[in-house]
Amino acid sequence: MVYINGKVVEGKKFGRTIGFPTANVTLTKKTGDKHGLTEGTFATISRIDAINYYSLSGVCILGDKYIIETHIFCYYGDVLEDTFKSDIYGFSIEILFMSKIREKTIIKSKRELTQYINQDKEDLKKYFDKRYDTSCNKCSFFYQQDSGYSNYTVTGSSYGCYVNKFEEIEDYVDVIDNKYTSLHALAILSADLCDTFRKGDFWQLDVDGEKIGPDQDLITQWLREVKIDKLIN
Repeated sequence: MVYINGKVVEGKKFGRTIGFPTANVTLTKKTGDKHGLTEGTFATISRIDAINYYSLSGVCILGDKYIIETHIFCYYGDVLEDTFKSDIYGFSIEILFMSKIREKTIIKSKRELTQYINQDKEDLKKYFDKRYDTSCNKCSFFYQQDSGYSNYTVTGSSYGCYVNKFEEIEDYVDVIDNKYTSLHALAILSADLCDTFRKGDFWQLDVDGEKIGPDQDLITQWLREVKIDKLIN
C-alpha cells in the first residue's frame, strides 16, 4: 500500500472552475518511484490536522516530478459530499493510496473531464462502501475488551484480533470510527487486504468475564472455512 506525505502547494486552480478543487502535492520522480507511485486515479484516505478524509487522487508525471492532485470529501452516513471548504495551502497532508480506480486517461475536453470525474466519484463510493462492509468490526476474529473495575464502571476499551493481524500497532486505536486513526493503523486494519477476514459479529468482551470469546477449536475451524472459501472462490 502506497503512502506519501508532503505540503499542499498552489496549483493552477483549474479544478475550482468545474467544482472539483484539489490539494496538490509535488514529489520528485526519484521520491515518487521510491514510494511506488504510478500514474492514474486512486481511492485514497487523506489525513489533515489529525483528521482522516476519504479522497480521490490523480497522479501524473510532468518532467522529473510527480504531481498528486487530491479532491477531499466529507462523508455523512452513506453520502459522499463535496463540502470540504478549508484553505489548506501550506498544510502537511498524508495520503494513503487504497485502490486504483482508473488508469491514466487522455482527456480532450472539459465536458469529458467532468464525465470522468463523476464516474470516478461513483467508483470511489462503491469502493469505500465495500471496504466498510469488510472492516475489522465486521469480522468474527475481531474483539473489543472493556476494562475497568466492573461491568458498571467501564473506564476504557482495547481492541484485538484472534489471529493477530494487527499486533504491531503500538497504541490502542479506534478501529470502529477511523476518523482519527493513524494512517499506519488504517493500512494494517484494512480488511480488504486481510487474508483471514470472516464476515460476522465482532466479540464484545466485558470486564467481569461474563461475555467471553471463542475457544481455540472454534477459531481453528473458522480459519479452515476461510481457507476453503478462498480456494472455491
